[in-house]
Amino acid sequence: MAATTMEMMAMGGKKRYTHMTFFWGVNSEILFEMWPGTSRGHYALALIVCFFMTLLLEWVSYLRITRPGWSHGAISATRTAMYTFRIGLAYLVMLAIMSFNGGVFIVILAAHSLGFALFGCKKVKEEDSSCCASKPDLPVAACC
Repeated sequence: MAATTMEMMAMGGKKRYTHMTFFWGVNSEILFEMWPGTSRGHYALALIVCFFMTLLLEWVSYLRITRPGWSHGAISATRTAMYTFRIGLAYLVMLAIMSFNGGVFIVILAAHSLGFALFGCKKVKEEDSSCCASKPDLPVAACC
């Protein structure tokens, strides 16, 4: 049988900051229980962490580590590790967005935009006409 909120508070339970609609404010939980909590400094740190985590996600999406001449096994292992890392980051960013905090949403959108501008919009030189030289190791994440 599930305990009601009043019963939880009577039993010494903690007040949680779970929202199911977008809200503005520092009283939130992002990724971890009771973090950032009610501290403005911790909230600012949480926004910074979300920003750089998302920027890292964009960088990994356009990264090229493998080189021609590597063995098939080395290429497969490298790309599998990169894919696993990227998917893990993507899930963490998704969970941060699911905090429904407006600040987190804006910071993550800004980081995706900056990441795409920095890493996804590189101009291909005219001299480099080979089809694979400018492609990233991982396919770009797509929702469709």
